[in-house]
Amino acid sequence: MSEQVKGFQNISHYSDYQPLLSSSRICERWDEQFLLSGLADVLSFLCEESSDANFFSMTKKLAADYFAVATKEYFMAMALILAHRNIQGSSPNPCVGCVYVKEGKVVGMGYTQSYGGLHAERHAYENVSSAQSLCGAEAYVSLEPCCHHYSWKSGQKITREPCAVFLHRLGISKVNVAILDPDQQVSGGGVQHLLDCGIAVQVGLLKQSAQRLLWRYILHRKRVKQGTKRNITIGLKWAQSLDGRLAAPSGQSQWISSPSSLIYSQWLRYVYDGVMVGAGTFINDRPALSLRHPFCVRKSVAKVKKIIFDPQFRTLRFDKFQDHYRHMKDNAEVYWIGRKDMSEEATKLARMQFPSEERHCVMSIWDPDQPLQHLFENDRFLQITSKSMSLLVEGGPRLHNMLIGADVVDFLHIVTAPLWLGGKHEVCPSGPVLPHDLDHPPYYSLIHHQRFGQDLLSEYAHTHHKTFL
Repeated sequence: MSEQVKGFQNISHYSDYQPLLSSSRICERWDEQFLLSGLADVLSFLCEESSDANFFSMTKKLAADYFAVATKEYFMAMALILAHRNIQGSSPNPCVGCVYVKEGKVVGMGYTQSYGGLHAERHAYENVSSAQSLCGAEAYVSLEPCCHHYSWKSGQKITREPCAVFLHRLGISKVNVAILDPDQQVSGGGVQHLLDCGIAVQVGLLKQSAQRLLWRYILHRKRVKQGTKRNITIGLKWAQSLDGRLAAPSGQSQWISSPSSLIYSQWLRYVYDGVMVGAGTFINDRPALSLRHPFCVRKSVAKVKKIIFDPQFRTLRFDKFQDHYRHMKDNAEVYWIGRKDMSEEATKLARMQFPSEERHCVMSIWDPDQPLQHLFENDRFLQITSKSMSLLVEGGPRLHNMLIGADVVDFLHIVTAPLWLGGKHEVCPSGPVLPHDLDHPPYYSLIHHQRFGQDLLSEYAHTHHKTFL
């Protein structure tokens, strides 16, 4: 094991979050291990109601639990932890962390602000002591500094200079970058500008950890670069028994997994930009689809978009619709998606269930005669997800099966509880839409597994995402 790796026994006093904390495990290659399981997310959320000063102190401690203090890995680890501070609020921009180091000491740190706000390099500069000069200092940035002007919104729209230019103006002598920015506007241009200015650059420090952190952003920019109209990443999440059941014989389907697993489910819901469920899940489970856990509740972050996939709009005819809708609403944007040939029925039901200002949320855009992937390329769907990079589908099994069968699923998050439920209830995925034949099925590779109490979490990435395998 690398001498730079240290144990993390000192964080055991976060007992309420131990199931998540223990999921980060030291392995032979620290650069493949660090931040793979969301440990930093949990600790950053624990500090969410605290000042940035307290959060920065926690950041230093957590990095020191993994790496020897004052090593390059230690400072880059801090940058990666900082990025988690606003992992959802920055979307569709990437979440980035920045640390300024001079004479072996941290003199400033920051992270990307909510969408339209300051980039990490500028936010870190705002946290530098006014008397402290950065001339000759090093910068550790989890993503390549941008080389294009960007807008900053704070009462008025102000155009900011590129971060690469900003770092040069500060007198930074060296910039350490975890990964290059896949955005077409950058794509190595930031590094090249720094080199042209005579600034030393190192790329690749804790590379894999940064890739795992920025998976939404990387896949989004990759699809944009390829000209793919569907640029949203889709993940499926479900909890099941040992025999693959999603519900008990009585029909009860909620709370199959343990409280520890539910915490992780909340974290997933936080990381994704939107959540989708099918009509059956809406009717049978009355889901809130909200961010309820303390580490997920942030005043500065917009509510997660909620989408109900309801081909026949049967939820709008459900006698308890208003009760379920109020339970879910919580000031979030909620949309209903149904069949294209039911527009008249949808309009009538929307008039019945919603006030005029909310009727636009009922959309007849799905064409069952077309491949399901066309839904995610529909102009109206793209409009409601314009600032989203990812969508988490939480059920039910037929919707999961349709998505897997259409080969549009990028990630799977499966929690298996040590229960044997039996009965005739569906297993996941199941439904009338069959997956591909055995000669050309969609393949997924295991990228992460861990225990939450007695539950087992298994996460898979589609094999065409080689970056994450």
